[in-house]
Amino acid sequence: MGTTEKSAEPFRTLGEVERLVRAFERRTLSRAGWNHRAHLAVAMWYLARDAPSVACETMICGIRRFNHAKGIRRSARGGYHETLTLFWLGVGRRLADRHSSEGALQLVNRFIHMPRDLPLRCYSEEVLWGLEARTRWVAPDREGLDAVVAALDA
Repeated sequence: MGTTEKSAEPFRTLGEVERLVRAFERRTLSRAGWNHRAHLAVAMWYLARDAPSVACETMICGIRRFNHAKGIRRSARGGYHETLTLFWLGVGRRLADRHSSEGALQLVNRFIHMPRDLPLRCYSEEVLWGLEARTRWVAPDREGLDAVVAALDA
């Protein structure tokens, strides 16, 4: 999904982001609404607000609760993916650190416009889509997160 598609439309207000986060937390957000844009926006909301370890825990627990409420089961082909979740949280943290003077709305909009295929710059498809990466953190087998974020942000 490219950044020009509807799912990457910027958020106009912080209130719009807050409503998305609340719907996610209350599990009133639809399954269809829990798309890539929503994942990144919620993650950056937590990263902009909380310490990285708290943001990660909040996001991971939130995804698991949301998936359970919506009947989304983890499998070899779908559901919660540990490495992807931690990858995007790591990218978001680095982005927030690099742009610490920006407000939460600007950080969210910057993050949702990151290339969706970014994980494939760090991981081979074999590693990223393997069962091990779905169930636990697996370190990149290509380029590291710091280098990728720095190159994109240059």
